[in-house]
Amino acid sequence: MTMERFIERKQIRVTKKVKLTSNGVVKQAVVAGLGYSIMPPE
Repeated sequence: MTMERFIERKQIRVTKKVKLTSNGVVKQAVVAGLGYSIMPPE
């Protein structure tokens, strides 16, 4: 919810949302250039 509020407040245009459940998959998606992510510290 925090990220969604930030995006709305900054008026960032989001064309697609994807929900991934594995941190490893998220990291690989970002490395592949598929988008951005905010992840909690490990």
